[in-house]
Amino acid sequence: MTGCQLQNRLTLKYYPGESNGNVFEPSRVAVTPAGNTSVTQLAVGTLFDPDGNEVTLILEDPLQAVSRLVAEDLDHQGLRAKVFSSPAEVPDGYDHIASCEPEALSVVKRIDQANGPGANSFLMKAKARLRCTLADRDGNVILSDSFSSTRDEPPLGEAAQHHRRLINDPGEALSAAISEAVDDFTSHPDFRRVLPAKIATSELPAIASSASPSATPSSTSTGPNPTSTNNPSPAATPGAKAAAPMPSAAHH
Repeated sequence: MTGCQLQNRLTLKYYPGESNGNVFEPSRVAVTPAGNTSVTQLAVGTLFDPDGNEVTLILEDPLQAVSRLVAEDLDHQGLRAKVFSSPAEVPDGYDHIASCEPEALSVVKRIDQANGPGANSFLMKAKARLRCTLADRDGNVILSDSFSSTRDEPPLGEAAQHHRRLINDPGEALSAAISEAVDDFTSHPDFRRVLPAKIATSELPAIASSASPSATPSSTSTGPNPTSTNNPSPAATPGAKAAAPMPSAAHH
């Protein structure tokens, strides 16, 4: 006898993780959805419970859900972000427009009772790949690239297990993976070239001393690799399914 088919709807919310807030100087950034607007819901994964049930994990209105998370991320980092339905709807006062199209989203969680009833353990993996773009008001593209992240719960490695909070909710795990991908987007050198970061207080004395004529120009550090993942992708969780690609619009 096979388990019954169930559904569970996920909610996305920006997950700050270990990143610091108020990174950027205040600036207004519009966020617009990108991707196939005909997709109203997306099956992003499965939860396997101890009774043999397979619960399909559903994300409603994925483009809007991801856009809201992107805006929350930018707000957390000190920018003033707001979601608009399209670039044409963006009013005056916004010099830049950001969008992140979900290319692939997935989360799989398996629960067992290896230690007896009531002593559940679980394995969970969430993956996100986004195509993020930053453009100016005239539509000139400043940055466009794919950014990926993988989230394993419990975290892999003894050090990680002792230094970050365990996530057991599939929606929160997927939110964390998406948030880490968006953080890579905002850390890209091209993003920070047009939306400068704040100067840390600890750096002020060094900057003041370098203002003298005899000072040697200091080198600037480069940003992270935009295509690198925050967490190396380990072996797939047993029973896990491949990341769900976003459906493309049908052509008639």
